[in-house]
Amino acid sequence: FSTWPGTLGLAAAVIGDIANGGDAGLISRFAEIARSEWDACGLKKGYMYMADTMTDPRWQRTYGTFGESPELISDIIGRLVEGFQGGTVEENGVGLTVKHFPGGGARENGFDPHYSQGQWNVYQTEGSLEKYHLPAFIKAVENNVSSIMPYYAKPAAQKSEPQYDLNGDPIEMVPVGFAFNKVFINGLLRDQIGFDKLKEKVVKPLTGRKIGAYYGCMLLRPSGILQFDDPENPKILEDFIRALGAEPVV
Repeated sequence: FSTWPGTLGLAAAVIGDIANGGDAGLISRFAEIARSEWDACGLKKGYMYMADTMTDPRWQRTYGTFGESPELISDIIGRLVEGFQGGTVEENGVGLTVKHFPGGGARENGFDPHYSQGQWNVYQTEGSLEKYHLPAFIKAVENNVSSIMPYYAKPAAQKSEPQYDLNGDPIEMVPVGFAFNKVFINGLLRDQIGFDKLKEKVVKPLTGRKIGAYYGCMLLRPSGILQFDDPENPKILEDFIRALGAEPVV
Protein backbone atom coordinates (compact mmCIF):
# COMPACT_ATOMS: atom_id res chain seq x y z
CA PHE A 1 0.00 0.00 0.00
CA SER A 2 1.10 3.55 -0.68
CA THR A 3 1.97 5.76 2.31
CA TRP A 4 0.11 9.01 2.99
CA PRO A 5 -0.11 11.53 5.82
CA GLY A 6 -2.77 11.01 8.47
CA THR A 7 -6.10 12.78 8.26
CA LEU A 8 -4.91 15.98 9.91
CA GLY A 9 -1.88 15.97 7.62
CA LEU A 10 -4.08 15.59 4.54
CA ALA A 11 -6.29 18.44 5.76
CA ALA A 12 -3.24 20.63 6.35
CA ALA A 13 -1.96 19.91 2.85
CA VAL A 14 -5.34 20.83 1.39
CA ILE A 15 -5.41 24.09 3.36
CA GLY A 16 -2.02 24.91 1.89
CA ASP A 17 -3.21 24.12 -1.63
CA ILE A 18 -6.29 26.30 -1.17
CA ALA A 19 -4.14 29.15 0.18
CA ASN A 20 -2.11 28.96 -3.03
CA GLY A 21 -5.19 29.16 -5.25
CA GLY A 22 -5.93 25.45 -5.52
CA ASP A 23 -8.64 23.19 -4.10
CA ALA A 24 -9.07 19.88 -2.28
CA GLY A 25 -8.17 17.83 -5.35
CA LEU A 26 -5.45 16.07 -3.36
CA ILE A 27 -8.21 14.25 -1.45
CA SER A 28 -9.82 13.02 -4.66
CA ARG A 29 -6.46 11.73 -5.87
CA PHE A 30 -5.78 10.03 -2.55
CA ALA A 31 -9.20 8.37 -2.53
CA GLU A 32 -8.80 7.04 -6.05
CA ILE A 33 -5.34 5.57 -5.36
CA ALA A 34 -6.38 4.06 -2.02
CA ARG A 35 -9.58 2.64 -3.53
CA SER A 36 -7.68 0.92 -6.33
CA GLU A 37 -5.27 -0.65 -3.83
CA TRP A 38 -8.05 -1.85 -1.53
CA ASP A 39 -10.06 -3.22 -4.45
CA ALA A 40 -7.02 -5.03 -5.88
CA CYS A 41 -6.62 -7.09 -2.70
CA GLY A 42 -10.31 -7.69 -2.10
CA LEU A 43 -10.99 -5.17 0.67
CA LYS A 44 -14.48 -3.88 -0.07
CA LYS A 45 -15.53 -2.09 3.13
CA GLY A 46 -13.77 0.63 5.10
CA TYR A 47 -14.79 1.59 8.63
CA MET A 48 -13.93 5.21 7.90
CA TYR A 49 -13.73 8.26 7.84
CA MET A 50 -14.32 10.55 10.79
CA ALA A 51 -16.60 13.41 9.78
CA ASP A 52 -16.36 14.91 13.26
CA THR A 53 -15.62 18.60 13.60
CA MET A 54 -13.01 19.14 16.30
CA THR A 55 -14.39 21.79 18.66
CA ASP A 56 -12.46 20.72 21.78
CA PRO A 57 -8.71 20.34 21.16
CA ARG A 58 -8.38 18.29 24.35
CA TRP A 59 -10.23 15.36 22.73
CA GLN A 60 -7.68 12.58 22.29
CA ARG A 61 -9.25 11.52 18.97
CA THR A 62 -8.55 14.89 17.37
CA TYR A 63 -5.72 13.24 15.41
CA GLY A 64 -8.30 11.21 13.45
CA THR A 65 -10.35 14.21 12.30
CA PHE A 66 -9.88 16.62 9.42
CA GLY A 67 -9.73 19.60 11.76
CA GLU A 68 -12.10 22.34 12.86
CA SER A 69 -13.62 23.79 9.67
CA PRO A 70 -17.09 22.37 8.83
CA GLU A 71 -16.78 23.61 5.25
CA LEU A 72 -13.42 21.95 4.68
CA ILE A 73 -14.47 18.72 6.37
CA SER A 74 -17.65 18.56 4.27
CA ASP A 75 -15.65 19.02 1.06
CA ILE A 76 -13.18 16.33 2.11
CA ILE A 77 -15.85 13.84 3.17
CA GLY A 78 -17.75 14.34 -0.07
CA ARG A 79 -14.61 13.69 -2.11
CA LEU A 80 -13.71 10.62 -0.05
CA VAL A 81 -17.14 9.03 -0.45
CA GLU A 82 -17.14 9.71 -4.18
CA GLY A 83 -13.56 8.55 -4.64
CA PHE A 84 -13.82 5.31 -2.66
CA GLN A 85 -17.35 4.28 -3.59
CA GLY A 86 -17.81 5.79 -7.03
CA GLY A 87 -21.16 7.41 -6.26
CA THR A 88 -23.10 4.41 -5.03
CA VAL A 89 -20.83 1.49 -4.22
CA GLU A 90 -19.81 0.40 -7.69
CA GLU A 91 -18.31 -2.96 -8.64
CA ASN A 92 -14.75 -1.79 -8.09
CA GLY A 93 -15.67 0.55 -5.24
CA VAL A 94 -15.10 0.36 -1.49
CA GLY A 95 -18.05 1.09 0.78
CA LEU A 96 -17.44 3.60 3.58
CA THR A 97 -18.87 3.92 7.08
CA VAL A 98 -18.67 7.60 8.01
CA LYS A 99 -18.62 8.33 11.73
CA HIS A 100 -19.48 9.42 14.45
CA PHE A 101 -23.02 10.82 14.00
CA PRO A 102 -24.09 13.45 15.06
CA GLY A 103 -20.48 14.53 15.58
CA GLY A 104 -18.05 13.43 18.25
CA GLY A 105 -16.21 16.71 18.60
CA ALA A 106 -18.58 18.21 21.16
CA ARG A 107 -16.73 16.70 24.08
CA GLU A 108 -16.96 17.54 27.77
CA ASN A 109 -13.47 18.46 28.99
CA GLY A 110 -12.02 16.47 26.10
CA PHE A 111 -13.06 13.11 27.61
CA ASP A 112 -13.83 10.32 25.14
CA PRO A 113 -17.09 8.31 25.37
CA HIS A 114 -15.26 4.99 25.20
CA TYR A 115 -15.12 5.73 28.96
CA SER A 116 -17.81 6.85 31.38
CA GLN A 117 -16.16 10.24 31.96
CA GLY A 118 -16.84 11.13 28.32
CA GLN A 119 -20.44 9.96 28.09
CA TRP A 120 -21.86 13.43 27.34
CA ASN A 121 -21.94 15.50 24.16
CA VAL A 122 -22.00 19.10 25.40
CA TYR A 123 -23.00 21.90 23.04
CA GLN A 124 -21.78 25.09 24.66
CA THR A 125 -22.82 27.40 21.83
CA GLU A 126 -26.43 27.84 20.74
CA GLY A 127 -27.04 26.23 17.35
CA SER A 128 -23.59 24.63 17.21
CA LEU A 129 -24.94 21.16 16.40
CA GLU A 130 -26.40 22.28 13.08
CA LYS A 131 -23.68 24.83 12.31
CA TYR A 132 -20.54 22.85 13.12
CA HIS A 133 -21.27 19.17 13.58
CA LEU A 134 -23.94 18.10 11.05
CA PRO A 135 -22.73 19.53 7.68
CA ALA A 136 -20.21 16.78 6.90
CA PHE A 137 -22.76 14.05 7.61
CA ILE A 138 -25.28 15.76 5.37
CA LYS A 139 -22.63 15.83 2.63
CA ALA A 140 -21.91 12.14 3.15
CA VAL A 141 -25.59 11.26 2.71
CA GLU A 142 -25.86 13.47 -0.37
CA ASN A 143 -22.95 11.50 -1.87
CA ASN A 144 -24.61 8.14 -1.11
CA VAL A 145 -22.35 6.95 1.70
CA SER A 146 -23.05 3.27 2.29
CA SER A 147 -23.47 3.59 6.07
CA ILE A 148 -23.17 5.95 9.01
CA MET A 149 -22.05 5.02 12.51
CA PRO A 150 -23.59 6.83 15.50
CA TYR A 151 -21.40 7.81 18.45
CA TYR A 152 -21.36 6.16 21.88
CA ALA A 153 -22.14 9.40 23.72
CA LYS A 154 -25.48 10.95 24.65
CA PRO A 155 -26.64 14.59 24.54
CA ALA A 156 -26.37 16.65 27.72
CA ALA A 157 -29.44 18.87 28.02
CA GLN A 158 -28.54 20.59 31.28
CA LYS A 159 -24.99 21.37 30.18
CA SER A 160 -25.84 22.56 26.64
CA GLU A 161 -27.21 25.68 25.05
CA PRO A 162 -30.34 25.30 22.85
CA GLN A 163 -29.86 23.28 19.65
CA TYR A 164 -32.07 23.11 16.56
CA ASP A 165 -32.88 20.61 13.84
CA LEU A 166 -32.72 21.29 10.09
CA ASN A 167 -36.20 22.83 10.20
CA GLY A 168 -35.16 25.30 12.88
CA ASP A 169 -37.14 23.56 15.61
CA PRO A 170 -35.64 22.95 19.07
CA ILE A 171 -34.11 19.51 19.54
CA GLU A 172 -35.13 17.54 22.61
CA MET A 173 -31.91 16.42 24.30
CA VAL A 174 -33.04 13.01 25.51
CA PRO A 175 -30.16 11.48 27.53
CA VAL A 176 -29.98 8.24 25.54
CA GLY A 177 -26.97 7.02 23.55
CA PHE A 178 -27.04 8.35 19.99
CA ALA A 179 -27.20 4.86 18.45
CA PHE A 180 -30.56 4.32 20.19
CA ASN A 181 -31.76 7.92 20.34
CA LYS A 182 -35.09 8.30 18.58
CA VAL A 183 -34.78 12.07 18.31
CA PHE A 184 -31.41 11.90 16.55
CA ILE A 185 -31.68 8.64 14.56
CA ASN A 186 -35.34 8.71 13.52
CA GLY A 187 -36.07 12.40 13.61
CA LEU A 188 -32.80 13.91 12.42
CA LEU A 189 -30.84 11.27 10.47
CA ARG A 190 -33.73 9.36 8.93
CA ASP A 191 -36.48 11.94 8.47
CA GLN A 192 -34.53 15.16 7.84
CA ILE A 193 -31.23 14.01 6.37
CA GLY A 194 -31.67 10.50 5.13
CA PHE A 195 -34.37 8.18 3.83
CA ASP A 196 -36.01 10.47 1.27
CA LYS A 197 -32.62 11.56 -0.04
CA LEU A 198 -31.47 7.97 -0.04
CA LYS A 199 -34.47 6.94 -2.12
CA GLU A 200 -33.76 9.74 -4.61
CA LYS A 201 -30.13 8.64 -4.96
CA VAL A 202 -30.69 4.91 -5.52
CA VAL A 203 -29.53 4.11 -9.07
CA LYS A 204 -29.89 0.33 -8.86
CA PRO A 205 -33.06 -0.24 -6.83
CA LEU A 206 -33.64 -3.67 -5.34
CA THR A 207 -36.91 -4.00 -7.25
CA GLY A 208 -38.47 -7.44 -6.96
CA ARG A 209 -36.29 -8.44 -4.01
CA LYS A 210 -37.79 -9.50 -0.70
CA ILE A 211 -35.63 -8.66 2.33
CA GLY A 212 -36.26 -9.67 5.90
CA ALA A 213 -36.34 -6.91 8.50
CA TYR A 214 -34.64 -8.35 11.57
CA TYR A 215 -34.75 -6.22 14.69
CA GLY A 216 -33.30 -8.67 17.20
CA CYS A 217 -33.82 -7.84 20.85
CA MET A 218 -31.40 -4.98 21.50
CA LEU A 219 -32.49 -2.38 18.95
CA LEU A 220 -35.91 -1.79 20.51
CA ARG A 221 -35.62 -2.75 24.16
CA PRO A 222 -35.81 -1.61 26.87
CA SER A 223 -38.39 0.47 25.02
CA GLY A 224 -39.16 2.66 28.02
CA ILE A 225 -35.61 3.99 27.94
CA LEU A 226 -34.67 3.79 24.28
CA GLN A 227 -38.01 4.86 22.76
CA PHE A 228 -36.39 4.10 19.40
CA ASP A 229 -39.49 2.72 17.69
CA ASP A 230 -42.73 1.02 18.61
CA PRO A 231 -41.50 -2.22 20.22
CA GLU A 232 -44.70 -4.06 19.27
CA ASN A 233 -44.94 -2.77 15.70
CA PRO A 234 -41.56 -1.34 14.56
CA LYS A 235 -41.31 0.24 11.11
CA ILE A 236 -37.87 1.77 10.73
CA LEU A 237 -36.15 -1.18 9.01
CA GLU A 238 -39.11 -1.71 6.69
CA ASP A 239 -38.97 1.96 5.71
CA PHE A 240 -35.25 1.61 5.00
CA ILE A 241 -35.81 -1.48 2.83
CA ARG A 242 -38.55 0.28 0.87
CA ALA A 243 -36.26 3.26 0.31
CA LEU A 244 -33.87 0.84 -1.43
CA GLY A 245 -36.68 -0.38 -3.68
CA ALA A 246 -37.20 -3.81 -2.14
CA GLU A 247 -40.17 -5.37 -0.40
CA PRO A 248 -39.77 -5.88 3.37
CA VAL A 249 -40.63 -9.28 4.82
CA VAL A 250 -41.38 -9.58 8.53
